[in-house]
Amino acid sequence: MLSSVLRSTRAITINVEIMRSFVKYRVMLAGNEDLSKQLKKLDNKINNVFRFLLKKIDSLHQQEIAVHSIDKGKGRYITREEHKPPNKQRKSREYYQEKTNQSGPSALLFMTTAQECKPRHWYDMISGIISLTKVYEVQAVDMTCQRALEYGAISYQTVKTILEKGLSELPIEDLSLSEMGGYGHELSIYDNIK
Repeated sequence: MLSSVLRSTRAITINVEIMRSFVKYRVMLAGNEDLSKQLKKLDNKINNVFRFLLKKIDSLHQQEIAVHSIDKGKGRYITREEHKPPNKQRKSREYYQEKTNQSGPSALLFMTTAQECKPRHWYDMISGIISLTKVYEVQAVDMTCQRALEYGAISYQTVKTILEKGLSELPIEDLSLSEMGGYGHELSIYDNIK
């Protein structure tokens, strides 16, 4: 065995020792019938376990399991929707409309605006806003969505912050950035710097 692959004296010596070990094993088994029976039982148990595992592996090969298509980015994969658990699967547009409609008309308008402004990520925002109705009252979430719409701040984080700080109850301030030049003062003063 080993000596047929490696042609060295050491490989030949090891091969002879392996063969001697097998001979001693066979002699020991022949002399002790009880040990021989126990080893055969153990061998049968191990064989049954391997047969069971092989059947399971074969059945897995016949089924399609969590196949991922490769994304163009290095080491990134796209999981198929049907392989995700039910609570992680993307819901239909109608599902989100129904849920936000239960929160109120401003929440529904917020969703429509989010679909227009952020067509790829609106469902994450709306999922977050729907989950806020579990913590806060439905009317408070609706008022907060209205306040966010008034400021043109279409994001889940804005709605959450307004809710946490109770800002929907405060009077509306004019915070239009167009009057402030974007930073609170006119930026043209920087044009004259030398």
